[in-house]
Amino acid sequence: MQQRLIFIVFLSFSIFCSPQNNQILYGFDGLPQSLSLNPGADVQMDKHFGIPLLSNVYFQLGASNSDFNYNNIYAGTEEEEGNLGKLRNIFNLGLSKDDFFTGNAQIELLNIGFRLRNPDYYLSFGITTDSKFYAKYPKTTAEMFFYGDDINQDGEPDLGVGRDLNELVFIGELVNVFYVGINKKVSENFSAGARLKFLSGAMDVDFRNIEGVYSLGQNAFGDYLHRVNGVNAVFNSYGTVDANYAFIGDDPSKIAQDLFFLGGNIGLGLDLGISGRFNENTLFSASLLDLDYLKYSAESQNFEVTQDFAIQDDPFDPPFEGEPSYWLDKYDEYYESGALPLDKLNKSYQVFRSPKLYTELKRRNILTKLKKSGNSVFRNVRSIYNYDRYELYEEFGLQSFTEFH
Repeated sequence: MQQRLIFIVFLSFSIFCSPQNNQILYGFDGLPQSLSLNPGADVQMDKHFGIPLLSNVYFQLGASNSDFNYNNIYAGTEEEEGNLGKLRNIFNLGLSKDDFFTGNAQIELLNIGFRLRNPDYYLSFGITTDSKFYAKYPKTTAEMFFYGDDINQDGEPDLGVGRDLNELVFIGELVNVFYVGINKKVSENFSAGARLKFLSGAMDVDFRNIEGVYSLGQNAFGDYLHRVNGVNAVFNSYGTVDANYAFIGDDPSKIAQDLFFLGGNIGLGLDLGISGRFNENTLFSASLLDLDYLKYSAESQNFEVTQDFAIQDDPFDPPFEGEPSYWLDKYDEYYESGALPLDKLNKSYQVFRSPKLYTELKRRNILTKLKKSGNSVFRNVRSIYNYDRYELYEEFGLQSFTEFH
């Protein structure tokens, strides 16, 4: 199965768990991690240090459709069934081509910050490991996987019906980010910040912007023809599969090297952010993250179909519960005979990561404002504490998060 991954990508769908920032923490300016979501946050601390691997660990997995959940996916499936039963359960949920799946993860390896001699500036730097995936539900392709050329199940092949391949979208990555950020208090009511990032890529899958229309037709002699017209499909990957589509992403030493610039996959990025207040009780903020560019080396695997083709064969008719073997046999037959013009290459390619936009507008009601000072309560400890302002308040407002693909 793994050795013929590309054909399954074209004719089926898969959900890979791999990995982004935690939207829930956005706007909590009292936390050091707020700088990772908004370099221009209103920084109140004088310094911070994150405990490596513990101070910020985040994972999220979800889908746009609420019916996509553990119980519905695993209902009635047994361990020995593999993934086919789960795929059938997902197919039976009735998802649309507008549904999508996403997952994000982030582990903080280093996070340090301190205020400079000029107290208006706050410097931060660190290392984070980011991973993510994003996939659209390929409704028509899934229907073909289970029903072949008889999607409406009337016993007759669907002649002359065009099926657009642009619904096939999958993006996944594992990247180490080394960053240095600066935050400046421009005025009493406004702060701005920026973060420069150096990226090292360990794993990547990029399969999007697919063009092409599949249809079943007949020639003058009545023979069936499987046509793909206007095709331009490119599958780029690094650290995931080899030229024979065998999975290679399970080598910890190779992944570790690639995470620290030893694999030749390097990039640059920029994060921007602002925050401020219209008055004492009305606050706003915004950040634009992951304006990043990354180039993967010539060790990458690239699979391309960039020319129209037609294959003479009977209508597709996969047997129930035998769909994977059926399609894999078709792939072997077409590729080995040269009927499928699939090129396998080793060349570098470029990736622009998915930018993310955060915005927030909120109203703050101060419940209590105190001034407090005194001596330490601990015996033999000489210190004086002096809180110029200690506030209790409640907030409410609007917050948005957008990711661009």
